[in-house]
Amino acid sequence: MLSNKQKERILEIFGEKRYNEAIRCIDIYTEKWQLDNFELIDVPARNLVLNCISPRYGLCVLKIGFDDFDRA
Repeated sequence: MLSNKQKERILEIFGEKRYNEAIRCIDIYTEKWQLDNFELIDVPARNLVLNCISPRYGLCVLKIGFDDFDRA
């Protein structure tokens, strides 16, 4: 799962509302695809991007977009 430092960075970049959305998505896809070993890709973008590993799919990138980004 995510380290405390990664969680703090996501909260800092995206705010509390999007942080909570991101954590819900990460939990869903971690269970669905057996994701592990997350590495936050700290890029100036509107999306949260994480490198991760799945025993099922190998190296993966999990990209979480926020539909209401412009309306925040």
